[in-house]
Amino acid sequence: MLSWLPTLTSSHVSWVPSVTALDGVHDYADKRAFTLGCGCPALPNGMDVLTNIPIGVASGLGLIVMLVEYGTCTSQNTEDAQAIWWSWTCTFVGGICVCFGSSYYHWAPCNRTLVWDRGPIAVIAVSTACAVIVERTNIIALLGGESIFYILPVLNGFGVYSVYLFGVHKQLRAYYFAQYGCIAILTSALVLFPCPHARGEVMVLNVVLYGFAKLLEEAWDYRLYEATGGRLSGHSAKHLVVALVVGCSIYMLAGREPDSACV
Repeated sequence: MLSWLPTLTSSHVSWVPSVTALDGVHDYADKRAFTLGCGCPALPNGMDVLTNIPIGVASGLGLIVMLVEYGTCTSQNTEDAQAIWWSWTCTFVGGICVCFGSSYYHWAPCNRTLVWDRGPIAVIAVSTACAVIVERTNIIALLGGESIFYILPVLNGFGVYSVYLFGVHKQLRAYYFAQYGCIAILTSALVLFPCPHARGEVMVLNVVLYGFAKLLEEAWDYRLYEATGGRLSGHSAKHLVVALVVGCSIYMLAGREPDSACV
């Protein structure tokens, strides 16, 4: 089914400069090992590992909101509501996977373990973009009510395939297209189309917070670590901001009427 993905990658992403993964990206500021006691071995890169826990907890709460409060929408509400429900559910499942995948990566940072971090991130990017586009446009009406069951798996398949290219061929441009391309599309939808649901402006805050998180990761990792006297690095702070983004998403979704769009 996804045999056309290599062609898509080469033809539609070829304009993006080739980027090869470098081992230098694994050099994070906070390298402290945490001693757990009870005869257990020390936890390498302890703060970068443990700060993933809030992401997992927040994503788990989000999944509970989707399954408990809005699960009935898959059988009782509109086609748009079903599409939004499935998209946000995939987003929160991806967040739970990020918690485990990122913890595993920071336990032993290298290109091999980074795959388990970036795979779920790609799923989150495409699923969230799908949710926002469906919320703010009539794309499901144009493509048909069942289209989300094809669009979401295919887009997530492309996201996972982009991580495969990184893991096997050390090629990052397809992954960057999957993550940042989806963020650009999501941001465009926020600007061009109003949200018909309550608290829709929270998504704008989420984009700003995510941009701040990337700044912490890329530019302020060592700076924040030095500024806090070795207590908190920029990368660990990024994990906490991402958890806040998940929490804001839950706040937004919980404020909507279940019978209006389920989510």
